[in-house]
Amino acid sequence: MVTYDSEKNCLYLAQGEMRWAVVWPGGTEWRSDPPAVQLPNGEIAEPGMRVRGGGGWFDLEFVRGIAGPDVAEAAATCGGPEAPVAVYNVQDAPDIQVVED
Repeated sequence: MVTYDSEKNCLYLAQGEMRWAVVWPGGTEWRSDPPAVQLPNGEIAEPGMRVRGGGGWFDLEFVRGIAGPDVAEAAATCGGPEAPVAVYNVQDAPDIQVVED
């Protein structure tokens, strides 16, 4: 489920008490009011919604290698320097979607 932390201005993927900073696929756009992202397929993912797509959880070095230092720094700001980061597969971008409960 997508959650939002207004103090850090970060969207997360969450399950139960756990939450992870997210690296969204290329073509995803941030929307600040209300906090959300517009996915490459045009769907809006905002707090309280579930999102499905391929990917995994990786460390910041991996994120730095695939997405660059700015993205890795943003993930560290949101999740912390040692926390795993949820990363959606770039090649699965057309398949990422908001899921109805």
